[in-house]
Amino acid sequence: MVALVAAAMLLIVAELVESAGTWGLTATLPPAAQRGAYVGAFGLGSQLQFLVAPAGLTALGVSTGGWGWYPAAAIFVLVGLAIVPVVARAERTPRLGGAPESTRAVTPVP
Repeated sequence: MVALVAAAMLLIVAELVESAGTWGLTATLPPAAQRGAYVGAFGLGSQLQFLVAPAGLTALGVSTGGWGWYPAAAIFVLVGLAIVPVVARAERTPRLGGAPESTRAVTPVP
């Protein structure tokens, strides 16, 4: 019973962190003028994930006799470790619709 409650709590915390991360990325990463396009592309990727992941993970885990769960777990770990540096790089990279770097710090000449 304790293991089930602990697993449920871990799942709840993971979903809260994922949801907060999603909102943070879609609210702060794209330039304001292009936010709709960025959020649309993000949503398309999420829907593709919902389409492919169930069949892919089931085939990987079941059709391999069980050992296929190890590569699936490795994929999740690698993506989890890579997301922080990838987002940090995306925050530093200029995006479409943003002001060029050279015009951001221009001071008027008196």
